[in-house]
Amino acid sequence: MTAGWDCGNSWARTLSYQPGWLVALRRVRKWVLGLFDREEAGPLEIHRFSADSLPVKQGEMADFFEILGSDGRTYWIGSESVDSYRATLGVVGESLGNGTTRFHVVTLMHFRNRLGPLFFALIRPLHDLFLGLATRSAVRS
Repeated sequence: MTAGWDCGNSWARTLSYQPGWLVALRRVRKWVLGLFDREEAGPLEIHRFSADSLPVKQGEMADFFEILGSDGRTYWIGSESVDSYRATLGVVGESLGNGTTRFHVVTLMHFRNRLGPLFFALIRPLHDLFLGLATRSAVRS
């Protein structure tokens, strides 16, 4: 994704993407995680973040992501932990020098038991679809 603003602004827009189909998928996700894990599967509502309201301090929460690190402008790293996996999502901005920034999004999965790969196999196509649509929406808005 390439945009004319910093990482915090772009990532706030990406995390705030919430079409109706995504709200429905979050309900399904919560139900499926409830089948796999004993832990709470995160909130159903999606918060609308701005660059100023995006959590950036270590330990703060952005929906179901616990912030691991961020400077609010060039990188943001968050993690979700449940019984079967730990997912870490990061975005890093690369200045192109002409007032635009290219963003690199990384997902790391650490499977804690045999249900982790099964769950991720189910959600990976949706994860890829969401990130693609959400980042495009962030650039257009």
